[in-house]
Order: sequence, then structure tokens, then C-alpha cells
Amino acid sequence: MAGGTPLSVFAGKKEYMEQVSPLGKSAHSGTYTGHLIPVMAAIACLEEISSPNFYEHIYSLADRLYGGLRQLLEKHKIKAMVQGLGARFGLYFGIDKEVRHYRDAAQADKKMLLKFLKLAYEHGVYFHDYQGHPCHHGFSSAHTLKDMNEVLDRLNSVFMELARSI
Repeated sequence: MAGGTPLSVFAGKKEYMEQVSPLGKSAHSGTYTGHLIPVMAAIACLEEISSPNFYEHIYSLADRLYGGLRQLLEKHKIKAMVQGLGARFGLYFGIDKEVRHYRDAAQADKKMLLKFLKLAYEHGVYFHDYQGHPCHHGFSSAHTLKDMNEVLDRLNSVFMELARSI
């Protein structure tokens, strides 16, 4: 909510929130409530995601990236599942059906993921990693379709090398 800066938020129905100071008699405080920089970051985030075409842009990037990844996996005959919504996605090697919960994700091929992550990094594409455990990856609204195409071009080489190691 605050672009990576520490901020805590609580919310509720109007009738309950009116019970909290300054309108009501109840007090609320917390370590991460009301600090200026996180509040400004949250406002900037809300303004950005409220801007015209924000979600259309994110979804067009997602369609290009996820569709392109699926095509590359099929082209190089690599068994993996790409699942995402908006700018967040998972990449699960060794799985060919929808991942619905953690137990499904835990069945992913950890060794294959680690090989992929290393090769991707060597080709200039960074993916988040928890030592090969299931995790999510993402992109931002600052990315462009040109960026997605470049990533897919680089990953074509990655998947080619990965397919040779299978």
C-alpha cells in the first residue's frame, strides 16, 4: 500500500470508524501509523492506480508476458505452469495443471527452478527467489510492451539452454 515503506492501516464500517478519535472516544495508535513518508507513498500509490488506463496497461503487459512464457515453454517442450493476475505471477516447473494452493505449488521442480533462475540472471533477467521454493514474481507499471518483448527474447535463450539440460 505504501510502496514498500512501513505503513499499517485499519478500516471498517463507517459506524465503527466514527468511534475512533478524533470523532469518537476510542484511541488507536501503532508503530507504523501516520508517519509522513509512508502516508505520502500510499497517496502516490493510490493516485497512480487511479490514473486513466493504469489497469489496461498492467493487463496488456501481463497478457504479453504470460502468453509469451507459455509459448516459449511449449516451443522448448518444458513442463511448467505460468499463472498470474495483473502484475504478479508464479512460474512452476514440473507442473502442467492449475496450481490452486500451496500443496500444489510445493510439487514444483525445485532443481529446475534454480537452474532457470541462474540462467535467467546470466541473461539479464531477474526473478525473485526463495532458494527454489514457490514464490511470486512481478513487474511494474513502469514497464512497457517493449520491455516484455526483450524479456521474452532473453528467456528464449534461457529456455533453449534449460531444455538441453533436461
